[in-house]
Amino acid sequence: MPIPRRGSVAGMLLAEDLLLLVTDDTSGRLSAPAVQVDAVLGGANLVELTLLNKVDLSGEGDQGKPGRIIIRDPSPVGDEVLSRPWGS
Repeated sequence: MPIPRRGSVAGMLLAEDLLLLVTDDTSGRLSAPAVQVDAVLGGANLVELTLLNKVDLSGEGDQGKPGRIIIRDPSPVGDEVLSRPWGS
């Protein structure tokens, strides 16, 4: 049973929505350079994980330097793409 994703719209990941927006319906080509699309999709996945309270920025009370991305909840995400940082 999939885990409900509070951060997603209608069951789609934000990155999936963005990919549809930057892909030409007729040709199937990207409307922006692939390097830029990759960065945007990575950022969208990071936002998704943040909305799911899986990752956060480290603060004063956390180990390491403040402002670094840290895992807050290592439990399964329920999505193959979003689970890659966990190695599952």
